[in-house]
Amino acid sequence: MVKHGLLIAAVLAAALAPQAASACSWSYSDGYSPDDIKQRVDVERVRGTFRFAEFRGTPIAASDETGEPLYTDAVILGRIERGTGKWHTVMDAPTAFQMDCAMPVRGPLADATGTFWLERDRALHRWRIIWWEGEYAPARQAAAAQ
Repeated sequence: MVKHGLLIAAVLAAALAPQAASACSWSYSDGYSPDDIKQRVDVERVRGTFRFAEFRGTPIAASDETGEPLYTDAVILGRIERGTGKWHTVMDAPTAFQMDCAMPVRGPLADATGTFWLERDRALHRWRIIWWEGEYAPARQAAAAQ
């Protein structure tokens, strides 16, 4: 399991994986803009707390600058908790294109609270986070030290 502090570095390394150069021109797929997601009847809306569990990806190389591994097919696994309910989740890690073009990140990269919009990913037997509005939780280590 990747520690909370290393998660952001791993996600950034995944985003830095070599990709073809392209201009920053993009649009949302049908049904996947924030407004569209909020109107969809096939999407589960959950207010709760996201708990980071694991970062997964296929290492493809090491960064020339930092030596950190670069990933492809990177995902973030976790769970959303609300009372006694739990939703096991998956979210694609941001790509270099998404970061370079300042595209909105669809879900949290670490522990967070808020409202989550989920769709069922039957192949992975998890709920896919397709949008999130909320805020990051304080780091667990800082909270435990107080």
